[in-house]
Formats: sequence, C-alpha cells, structure tokens
Amino acid sequence: MQHVSSQVDLQAPSASGGTVPQGPVSPGAYTWLWAAVLLVAVLLAANGKLLQGKAAPHWDAADFFGPEYSLVADHVRAHRLLAWNPWTSGGTPDFAEPELGTSSPILLLTAALFPKPTGFVAYWMLIWVGGGLGMLVFARSLRCPAWGALVAALGFTASGFFVGHAEHTSSLFSVAFLPWICWRFDDALLRGRYWSAVQAGVLYGLSGLGGYPQFTILTPGFLAVWAVGRILFTDTTDGGPVATDQIRRPRVLRAIAYLLLVGIIGGLIFCPPYLGFLTETHGYSDRVGPRSRLESISSNTLPTGAISTLASPYLFLLSYSQLPGHLWPASDIAMSSIYSGAVVTVLAMVALLKRSRWRWWLALLALFYLCCAVGNQLPLRGLLYDYVFVTRYFRNASMFSVYSIFLLCLLAALAARDVERIAEPAGPETRKFFVLCFVISSAAGVSFLLVCRQAQVLPWRFDLAVVHLAVVWLGMVATALLLVLRLVTIRRCVQLLVVLAVFDGFVSIIIAKPVLYESRIVAPWQEMDRDHIASLDMTSKGFFRRLNPPQAELNDWNIPPKVAVLNSYWPPLRNRFLEKLVIDPTLREFALGQQRLWFSNQAVELPPTDDLYAKFADNVRSRHSPILILHTPEQMKDISVPEEVRAVGHEPAAAMPASLDQLEAATLANIGVLAYFPNVLQFQYQAPSDGWLMITDRWAPGWKAEVNGKSEQVYGADFLFRAVKVEAGMNTVSLRYRPRTWKPSIVVSWGTLLLFFVCAAVRFARNRRLSAR
Repeated sequence: MQHVSSQVDLQAPSASGGTVPQGPVSPGAYTWLWAAVLLVAVLLAANGKLLQGKAAPHWDAADFFGPEYSLVADHVRAHRLLAWNPWTSGGTPDFAEPELGTSSPILLLTAALFPKPTGFVAYWMLIWVGGGLGMLVFARSLRCPAWGALVAALGFTASGFFVGHAEHTSSLFSVAFLPWICWRFDDALLRGRYWSAVQAGVLYGLSGLGGYPQFTILTPGFLAVWAVGRILFTDTTDGGPVATDQIRRPRVLRAIAYLLLVGIIGGLIFCPPYLGFLTETHGYSDRVGPRSRLESISSNTLPTGAISTLASPYLFLLSYSQLPGHLWPASDIAMSSIYSGAVVTVLAMVALLKRSRWRWWLALLALFYLCCAVGNQLPLRGLLYDYVFVTRYFRNASMFSVYSIFLLCLLAALAARDVERIAEPAGPETRKFFVLCFVISSAAGVSFLLVCRQAQVLPWRFDLAVVHLAVVWLGMVATALLLVLRLVTIRRCVQLLVVLAVFDGFVSIIIAKPVLYESRIVAPWQEMDRDHIASLDMTSKGFFRRLNPPQAELNDWNIPPKVAVLNSYWPPLRNRFLEKLVIDPTLREFALGQQRLWFSNQAVELPPTDDLYAKFADNVRSRHSPILILHTPEQMKDISVPEEVRAVGHEPAAAMPASLDQLEAATLANIGVLAYFPNVLQFQYQAPSDGWLMITDRWAPGWKAEVNGKSEQVYGADFLFRAVKVEAGMNTVSLRYRPRTWKPSIVVSWGTLLLFFVCAAVRFARNRRLSAR
C-alpha cells in the first residue's frame, strides 16, 4: 500500500485540554502550507483581470455592495460608524441592514486599509480566499489528507454557489464562515470542549455582521442536524480526535448546551443590525416581518433541471435571460447552479462505498437540503415554512443548496483517505472506482448534451466549455483506468486527481466570468474613484437632490461622489409609497432640487393607507402643490402590516375626510442651513405662523428633534417624510438620528468580542507556562 505524505501531525494533549506541538515542524505541515498556497494562487489567477483592474464586479456587487462599501470606508476614515445614509432613496437606515456590515470589524478593518470603491475588490477576494482556507482547516481536523482537502476547497470555492452568487457579497460572506464555524463546533462535540463552542459562537456572530440573514437563520439548524449525526453515528475514523483514548461520544444535553452557547454568543455579537432592523424598519419599509408562504416556497427556487449543472459550470449560464433558449426563467441565474467539480462529485460517491453510518448521514443531509432548495417543486420547503417558524422570514429557496455543496465537498475530502489506502492498484476497490468514474462521467456528458439541446445551443460553439467537459470527466475515467491497468501507482493517481481539480477550479471560474465581472464596468468604477468625495459634511451643498444617479440607471453609483438621489438601488428595505412617488412626475418634484422643505399651518393626522395615498396623489396633481398629512410613529408602523390584517386588527386614528381639498397647500420654506451631516441636520426658519414644517428626507423611528431647545415629536409626513411643529417667528430646528439600540448594541457586540480575545490571551499565556514546565 502506498501513501501520500499528507497526514495530520500528531500532537500531544496539554493539561488545559489543548495541544502542544512536539518537536520541529513535520514535513506534513509543509504539505498543508503548499495546499493553501496553491488554493490561493488558483483563486487569484482565475480572477486576474479583476485584480489587474481590467474588469470590475457587476450587478449587485457593482450597483449596491461596492458603493455602500465606499461609504463605510468614508465613515471609518472619519472615525465614525455608518448609521444613516442620506444619499440613497431619500435616506436609509444602513446600520439596520445586516448585509452592509456597518459594525463588522472585518469589513471596517478592510475598508480602512482599502478605501474607495475599487478597494471593494480586496474585500471581495478576502471573503473568497477565507472560505477556501476554512475548508482546508476543517478537512484537516477531520484527518483528511492534504490533497483531499485541497480538492474539497477548490470544489467549494469554484462551486456554482460561489461563482453564481459572486454579485451577492453578503451571501459569500456568510458561506465563507461556514467551514470555520463547523470546524470549531465539531471539535466541541467530539472532544467535549466548551471553549471550542465559544469559538464557534464568535465565528457565527462575525458571520452575522455583514452576512445574508437567511444563512444567519439556517446555519444554527445545520449545526443542530450535524450534532444529531455526531451523537448517533460518530465514526472515529472520520474526523475523530487524533488520540483515540480521548474520544467521548457527545451527549445530548452537552450538544444542546453547545448549540445554546453558539447561539447566545453569536447573537450578542451580531445584535447591532438585527436589533436595528427590529426597531428602525417598521414604518420605514413595508418589506418586514414574515414572507408569505407563496413567496417563500416559490421565489428563486433551484429548478429541478438545474441538478444537471453537476455536469458542467457552463450549463447554468444558459439560464441567462438574454440568451434565446433561456432555461429556467422562473429563477435568477445566481440560483441555478450546484456545480462542485468533477473530482469532488466522483470522490463523494466513493466515500459512500465505505460502510460508515456517519457518511451516509452526511449524504442524507445533502439530499435533504437539495430537496429544500427546489422549493415548491417538492413539499419539503413548504413543510419547513409551516412547522419551523424562523424559515418564514426568507425566500430564495435555492440557497439551501449551499449546504448540499458543502457536504458533498466534505464527503470528497473523507474519500481521499480511502483512495490513499487502496491496497493494490488492480484490486476490487480500484475497479469500483473505475466503474463510478465511467458511470458518472457518462451521465455528465449526456446531461450536458441534453441541456444544450433544450436551450437550443450548439455546445461545440463554446470551445472552453467543451474542452473543460472533456478534460475533467474523461480525465477522471482515464485516471481510474490507468490505475486498474497498473500503469500508475496510487501516489501518481492522487497527483493526477489534484491536477484535474486545479484545472477544474481554475477553468470553472473563467467560464463563469459573465456572472462575475465585466470590462464595461471598469470605466464607471474608475470614474467613481476619480469623483469620490470622502467628506461627510453636506452643509455647503445644502438640500440639493436629484431623481436618479448620474448614470440614469437604478444603482448606487451616486454614493462615492456624494450626490443625493431619490430613486436609487436599495433592495433590502423597499417601500411601496416611494416606488409610487418616484414614477409620478408631479409628486416627486416636491422632494427634488435645492428647495424641498415645506411649511403649512394646516395638517391632518391620518394613518398611511393605500386608499388615502390614492386620494392624496390625486389632490396634489390637481393643485400642483403639496398638502400636509401627518402620521404618528405608531401609525407609520402600520405600513408594514398587510392591508387585510390592518383592516381587521387596527382602527384608524381618525376618519378619512370626504375630501382633502379643505387643506391649504403647503409653501416652500426658505431656511438657513447651520449643519448637515448624515446623522445631524440643523437649520433656522422664520415661520409666518404656528404650523408644521415638512423635511422631505425619509422618516425613521430613530430621528429625534429639538425646536428652540425643546424636544418635539418627529411625525411621518406624506407617507414617507418627516415633519416637526414650529412656532411663529424664528425657529432653530435640530434633528438627530439617535436609534435607541444602536450604541448600546455595539457596546454589547464589541464588548463580547473584546472579552473573548482577553480570555483567549489568558488561555494562551497559561498554556505557554504549562508547556515550559
């Protein structure tokens, strides 16, 4: 039997339950180092055009995450944290959106080192590389050989999820943490270490600061089912501790304690945006609360036909809406690939040849998450919606598939050890390997041809896709055949598999270039860099606001040059009243330009309903002047309640008037701006009488007002904006954004992280003293 020199280095247990290295670094450690270097080299080389500035991210990465990243960087360099963004959609509570990572130490540090929009590329690649390194570390802890871990890491980072969701930076951020979280949680289960569970909780918390909320919800459930498998089916040959006498089957109560520890610590760390979401978005957006059952199970599902993408990274590109065949139009192109690499797919099947209940449990979980990913095409996602309440808070069923990809890669890493232990090249194990390679490769080839035919595309017109298909799948068959015929040793077979995996990962990213980045975005990105204004002081510009970004497209490219717009791209927290207003030439006029504050000595207080908005819009169009309708903070929150629910469970504060014509039209208010920053607005206004002043910046619960030194309620006005009461004569008005959970939650979050690092330093120092004795 031949072996590859990639075994995990044995380490002796320390008195504290950790490990102390014995002697000099072994050759195996260098093997792991080279695996990490090769992984990073593949990822950087495959994205060479991006790193050289010859291409730039597009879609959500360019239109949303990149510009928002630059705004976070501007705040960091000004020694502030981003809370309110006045340049987007009339004002947005950015700190309350978890995807933006405004309180994430990782994003803040990266933004400090690499500011401006183009610095976003560094953050993007950091996430990508971090996910791959995490897979290497986790596979090492499972006692997989280095080459198998490299194959798994390449399959994970070049998978259909990573390339398909490259535009969705927050999704990549969450998933990149998945192997790191599982690494520490699995260590806690196998070795009974509460400190490992604490580490898993910290990693989970960091993943929630800047990650997509769907994964923040789903990952604890994944850890729970992982723990069930470890409790019932622990196999010491598949990831047990190095010293077998330390193996302890995890008990149910201990596993529950670990899960609670992960959840509590993680929740404390990622609480700033989530508490902000709970307190600041009701009344600001109508896209809060549970999603409808129909939306949750049918929105952006993984098409069953997309399971064929296991054959090639090219096939999901056929779902691009601009192609004639346009496969799977019901789902976004990002949701239509589960490709994980040919070597990964074959090795994952090889892993199941061994009689291991633990491996079959992982395979069952992979199948479970895949069935959830297809959404309404199977009943499982609907059952989760009905019986697991937290799953009602997200859509995009296809995203369940990343856990299937993750488990497939882990099974491949576990199988690598089986390949090394093949007793003889022409034995029964080798013949099974050859049969699997032949059957799976044949199925991949047939699937590729059938899908191309369905899309009415001639596959041979795409040289790289066909070359990739032939090299990886025929290469797998050829490698197995050479082994059967005794033409290569086990060691040489392993080397060929690594070469195939490297080629597969590199070319898969190249093939997916249309969904990663494009050259035409380079000029706008460079222009954003040139026009970038780091200052957060808007006092000199006053209240000037335009309708659309300078490029007249729905994006956030106006943020770097600090141009305020009303109609921009901010998908997380939509508002139906804003969407109606921006398409109405008459209504939107009053919230644009330099003069957009309005005074009225008459106002009516009414709840913001759709019926009232229709009457309001007709009235304003007819008189070509705004009127003032006030909404209390409690009434503003009703916009998040469905109309039918509100009709049953909420009584209006006042009867709707028969006509709004009785209200006098508001008049422009000429003010003197004293200070205008993202979180602060101060000005003076000479009021002709007692009345109300409407500021056409968006309302949110965290806005507080003082008029002539006295606290005043900030009302909602005309469904979207703010209004304060003023007195006849000169008024000094000060509005400040002070959400009640913002600063306390950041203290809790960063305090938890600080406490963790202090404890880690103490443990490290203690272990050093013990090892020196």
